[in-house]
Amino acid sequence: MQTTGAQFRQLVGNTWWHLLIWGIVFALLGLSLLVWPVKTVAVLFTLVAIFLLVDGVMDLVSAVIYRDAGWGWRLVGGIIGIVAGLFLLSNPLLGGISLVLFTYYVLAFAAIIKGIIRMVGGKRTADEFGYHWSWSNFFLGLLEVLIGIFLLANALSGIIALLFILAIVALVGGIVLIVQSFRLRNLMARVA
Repeated sequence: MQTTGAQFRQLVGNTWWHLLIWGIVFALLGLSLLVWPVKTVAVLFTLVAIFLLVDGVMDLVSAVIYRDAGWGWRLVGGIIGIVAGLFLLSNPLLGGISLVLFTYYVLAFAAIIKGIIRMVGGKRTADEFGYHWSWSNFFLGLLEVLIGIFLLANALSGIIALLFILAIVALVGGIVLIVQSFRLRNLMARVA
């Protein structure tokens, strides 16, 4: 099925402003993380806590009302969601810090493990002449291991850098989405 010009205009007309809204949200989130990092993290995790609580209640009610296949899993998931939501609501700062720490350490250990795999398991590369030793893969893996060890050894500065990087990524990503939304709208105007 081919899309006509009218269908294209309708599709773009209904979606360009979605990009604009998301761009504004991400840009504001990035600015907020730059200006008020601790408060922003606390607010974000309070929103996550509310979502977990509401979702947990809905799963719990659904499990009790509809006793179909998997209702026990929904019941357990609902209880876990409610407990996690209540914990985060009663301690938003502690919950936010816990989640940031968890994410940070997952990134550090992932860098080490991925680096070791790249050094040992990915040491050979294929080309038209067969397999051969790849020093570039070995040194890239070594660099990943060193970065992971550096992150583990310097957790406080690494976490601050992680929040700063997330803020910059959100800000730049938001600006890119805003620009793309207007480009999409201008494209729609030219097709019309």
